[in-house]
Amino acid sequence: MKRSIALMLAAALLLCFAACAGKKEKPEDQTAPDQQNEENAEEALEEVAVMDAEGNRIGSIRPNGAITLTDAGIFYSVLSDSAKKAEFRLFDPETGENASLGRIEDFAYEASYCRLELGGKIYTLVQTGNLFDSAPDPLTLLEFDPANGGMKEYCVEENGFAYSAMAAVNGKLLIIDHDQEDVLHDRLIEFDPASGEMSEKLSFELDESGDTLRGVCAHEGGFYLLRVQFDGGKKMFLDKYDGSFRLIESEDISYLIKSAADSMTPEEAEDEFNQWVSRFFVTEDGVLYYESFSVLRCLAVLDSGEQLIIANDLFNASSGSGEPVFLWIYGGSDGNEKDVFELRDKKLAVSEKGFELPNQRYFYTFASASESGNRLIFLGSDETLPPLLYYIPRGR
Repeated sequence: MKRSIALMLAAALLLCFAACAGKKEKPEDQTAPDQQNEENAEEALEEVAVMDAEGNRIGSIRPNGAITLTDAGIFYSVLSDSAKKAEFRLFDPETGENASLGRIEDFAYEASYCRLELGGKIYTLVQTGNLFDSAPDPLTLLEFDPANGGMKEYCVEENGFAYSAMAAVNGKLLIIDHDQEDVLHDRLIEFDPASGEMSEKLSFELDESGDTLRGVCAHEGGFYLLRVQFDGGKKMFLDKYDGSFRLIESEDISYLIKSAADSMTPEEAEDEFNQWVSRFFVTEDGVLYYESFSVLRCLAVLDSGEQLIIANDLFNASSGSGEPVFLWIYGGSDGNEKDVFELRDKKLAVSEKGFELPNQRYFYTFASASESGNRLIFLGSDETLPPLLYYIPRGR
């Protein structure tokens, strides 16, 4: 069951990325086709121009995988035709340099929504192997060093699962691992970048009843876990831990999730707790953001229960390690020209750090924010105009 869900997500993400940066027809080659295809893989993809906030072109990239902004630059992936190889690249918008940071063979899937920055390095989670067979598919943590180049691999689980989650907490990484045993266990793994060691810190069992984890995020020197409890019914809890992995409090937030599902039937809202979560965080002043792989989005104030917006999957938070920016994507705000928002004093406010759309046929597709506050916003169109990436440095 879990493997089938992973396959559906992988296919959906690949379709999404192909829509953002489609392939062009490759030239024929009569000698060493595999080598030629690998060498020309990036050149065969559609070019995406990178613009500054004033609309000046500063370079270009050719991605067909996820794009994430980091302080070191625009981190993106290029998948081979067979999707069995992945190359990870970094474009520096300040210098225009475009460098390869590493490659993965036998690539199956990247949990790209988990990408983050820590200590000047970039981290992501990937699975290798064949998701269609019954053999174990390892879950691996990749560490990229933009300053010195190179990539390191750390095994998280020999028989992993695609829907992982990850957060940077107190200089280390916390990774949620869903094992594939007969009786399922969700484990919270701590990775220490200094030593390269993994250690299990918490474990949750799910058999006929029990608990499963959906997300993790840093908060006030500790962290939050998003946990679903199966015990005759389904409930969602927000568990607060200190930096020593001691549980401080547990809050049932089922009502918040259900109240955000006003367009769903009660049965559909109940089924939401079976969904995997692609984005989850709690801000310092207590605003919860929840984004699942279905259509539900929840942006709510924890202490009051106020829903800041009732939205569907056309409303998304930015990726990356920076302060979030929120977008109505694909024109989902029904023509409202104010489609970019940020949080101010527990309220959703129109962002003042934007730019003018170069043409009315463009619409927002996704956004990413780096740790220090730089932003990247992707524009798509009705396919009559080329895609664009706008890089907006902090302080603008």
